[in-house]
Amino acid sequence: MKQSYIIGIDGGGTKTVAAIARLDATIVAQVKAGPSNPNAVGFEQSAKVLLNLVDECCQKVGCKSNSVKKIVIGLAGAGREEDKQQLLKILKNLGGDSFVKKVILETDVRIAFEAAFPDNEAGIAVISGTGSIVMARTANQKFIRAGGWGKTLGDDGSGHAIARDAIREVLKSHEGRMVKTVLTSRLKKSFKLRSVDEIISYAAHHPIASFAPQVIEEATKGDTVAKEILMVHALALAEAVEIVRIKMQQKENIQVVCFGSLLEHRNFYSALVREIIHEMIPGVVIRKQKLSPVYGALLLARKSIN
Repeated sequence: MKQSYIIGIDGGGTKTVAAIARLDATIVAQVKAGPSNPNAVGFEQSAKVLLNLVDECCQKVGCKSNSVKKIVIGLAGAGREEDKQQLLKILKNLGGDSFVKKVILETDVRIAFEAAFPDNEAGIAVISGTGSIVMARTANQKFIRAGGWGKTLGDDGSGHAIARDAIREVLKSHEGRMVKTVLTSRLKKSFKLRSVDEIISYAAHHPIASFAPQVIEEATKGDTVAKEILMVHALALAEAVEIVRIKMQQKENIQVVCFGSLLEHRNFYSALVREIIHEMIPGVVIRKQKLSPVYGALLLARKSIN
């Protein structure tokens, strides 16, 4: 009997991960690619990255595309319905009608939430990677969100926002308006700049979120400017958690799971975020992340078939 599969994809502003699994969500193979956020790379490029990953998944297990029964894509930058429809239209043009009929397009936070709370529990997911967002599910299965406005208008607490504010402080320091900071030399080295002035043009045409881990590293070493930046953004994430908690109308045993490259591992920033959330919301329980977002996509694919 021919084996059938499902595919889950976690697409972000820095990298994209895809996994192919049996219908019971047992992962058989995983592949990775660059960014697929349509707001960062464009809708056409986003669709190409996603299609290539599906092809690579099939090649890994030696199956044809008709063996794949469902594809769930959790994509950063796909929160608005018009954006979803635009991407689905391009996927249909490139992959065909039979392909797009298998696709369920969700946000990256939705698949992360499924990974955090696979049994439909109430809870809160906090995500901070290139972008940021907080999502909650109430006891009656209603979803509530805070943040996730994109890098132009918000994404407080994200890698992009932390890097942006660090660059602003470096520029102020360069002009003599702020104290000197070691972030200046780190910035020049990180982006291979001959002078600080070059960052203005560089930031206008290149991603900058990769600088955030270096800000965290310097905060760990005691740089005052770096620590102040992280405090501002940790507070912003904690406030977003408190906002959705209030809307959930839940006062105790509030389950929170942290996701994203800046929060998944123990570091100065992730510890600060957790500390402030605990101080702001006494009844909170911050659980350890057990399942990956891409596995959350597979769980949604399995549920859609069942």
